[in-house]
Amino acid sequence: MDSQIAIELQQIKAINQQILVELQQNKIQINALNCTDGEKSYSPGMKITNLNQKYRCENVNGHGEWKEIGAFQ
Repeated sequence: MDSQIAIELQQIKAINQQILVELQQNKIQINALNCTDGEKSYSPGMKITNLNQKYRCENVNGHGEWKEIGAFQ
């Protein structure tokens, strides 16, 4: 009985490891779509103003990129 429990425990540990790897890969993929201002990370669709210009974070070819959307008024 103890050997069966040990086998099941090993299987559970292997499944947990697979889940952790997939979560980390998904986080990397999601972060690749974000834009940064050097300090913070912004998801696509977020807008910021810098030096009287407005920018929107957009998903461009699988990565985040700032697009100028006009002057601040």
